[in-house]
Amino acid sequence: MTLRSVMFHLDDGDAPLRFAPPLLQFARDYQVRDLVAAAPGRLPDPFVAAAFPLAQAQAREREMYDLIESLQEALCEAADGFALDFRSAGVLDVTAYLLDQAARCDLIVTRQHRALDTDLGQADLSRLVLQAGRPVLAVPRSAETLRFRRVLIGYKRSREARLALSAGLPLMSRADRILVAALGEGTTAPQLADAVDFLKGHGLPAEGWQNTDIADADAAEGLLQIAEDDDSDLIVAGAYSRGRLREIVLGGVTHALLQQTGRACLLIH
Repeated sequence: MTLRSVMFHLDDGDAPLRFAPPLLQFARDYQVRDLVAAAPGRLPDPFVAAAFPLAQAQAREREMYDLIESLQEALCEAADGFALDFRSAGVLDVTAYLLDQAARCDLIVTRQHRALDTDLGQADLSRLVLQAGRPVLAVPRSAETLRFRRVLIGYKRSREARLALSAGLPLMSRADRILVAALGEGTTAPQLADAVDFLKGHGLPAEGWQNTDIADADAAEGLLQIAEDDDSDLIVAGAYSRGRLREIVLGGVTHALLQQTGRACLLIH
């Protein structure tokens, strides 16, 4: 299973310097043929913009479009032989724009949130994962490489977890170690074995690990601790099997993975 087309979201002026190099190397490593660079610029809310003088609002909008133009020039120069499709627009809803572009891609790559807003506007990662119908790879902003040698899969008896096994196949193709971890009482040993056998059937070096003593409420913390202990550079998981609101209120694996910023995460709903 291969990745033919990958869309990556540009949300900051530092993308050509920090995001593009590891992403282009990722495209070479995983034999991606087409790259789609999505750089939607977030327009100010009309009610907010009305509070500013017209000339000031127009100057801010020109700065945004100038930044997008400079990003396009820098990325086209760095693409070095890749078929790069640069897509941009001034929009009120960055996430909606990305969702509109997702149909043609096998994978969406975006950077994890940071405390301060970005130059072009951040996407709502929760909404993107829920509505894209595509796997979303959220990578740390500090990532210098996107080579996934040690992969951790958070597995449980759910539709989303089974989707994650399939969605993760291309990114796991170069892995040296794949650990399928089942935490809590929701997954039986035979079910975990089936998941491991599925990966082995694709020629992947998978092994299972189970701990039924961990409560569901502690599963997210447990998974992140395993990733730390095993030095995983990619965490794969099904997203929002319990629903977004329930996860936000009560906590959950998806919410925890989207909040952490140290490791790349592949999520699908």
